[in-house]
Amino acid sequence: MNDKQPNTFYIIDYEWTGPNVLFVKAAGFDGEKGQEFEEIIKFLRGKPFGDGIHPEKSSLSSECRRELLAYITSRFNKKEFD
Repeated sequence: MNDKQPNTFYIIDYEWTGPNVLFVKAAGFDGEKGQEFEEIIKFLRGKPFGDGIHPEKSSLSSECRRELLAYITSRFNKKEFD
């Protein structure tokens, strides 16, 4: 039986610090690790950066990291932070 919970994500806050620089504070639940998390993602000219989404630096499970990247990028591309 698989008791794994789904990964969940939500936006806590965001702030534009320049015309091409956006900081987004995201949080959620890593279902594979069974842990809540908070991460700050920086968008520089539309490209996301941060330890939380970095394949070698993230403390998130691989699946959660990939889903967080897709979630945050999708919201950015839909201009939800404008």
